[in-house]
Amino acid sequence: GDLRYKDISGPDGKPDGKIDDNDRAFSGSYQPKITYGINGSLGYKTFDLNFGGYGTQGSKMYNGKKALTGTASTDNIETSVAVGRWTPNNPSTKIPRATLDRQPASTYFLENGDFFRMNNIALGYTFKGDILSKARITSLRIYVTSQNLFTITPYSGFTPEIFKGDGTPLNAGIEVNTYPSTRTFAFGINLGF
Repeated sequence: GDLRYKDISGPDGKPDGKIDDNDRAFSGSYQPKITYGINGSLGYKTFDLNFGGYGTQGSKMYNGKKALTGTASTDNIETSVAVGRWTPNNPSTKIPRATLDRQPASTYFLENGDFFRMNNIALGYTFKGDILSKARITSLRIYVTSQNLFTITPYSGFTPEIFKGDGTPLNAGIEVNTYPSTRTFAFGINLGF
């Protein structure tokens, strides 16, 4: 149930039978190769739709939250880890066993950090007609809006948008104490007299 580390180099460039600092390898960067965004507005008769989204491609994220679930952490762990991790009764799993020892970093916890997030979207309807003028209303628009409506990503953690980590430069691209991104919905009325 333990992770296995590959012996990739000894002092002469060949495997030397031990795992140490010489076996570290570059496996990707948290900095995306491409950052993009899309914004737009559509209108049809008295309906209007405004939207904005953004995303990145070509980054790797280290799922530190996942890495800590097998150690003596005081945090809660996901059900999939509690139930699915390696045990003598569950030997055919990809989730390592629980251990009190902190394990060295592994590419097992390195994941694709690509994502697209629909950050803002608003759908509105503007009323027109004689009823408004009789009520001395010059304009009436109702709308529903959402922030962080959805995120498309292969990343299994809370959010792949962790360029700064926990504020420490050495933790950039590592998810440990990150909260999930919240999704909000709002309804509104614009009324003019």
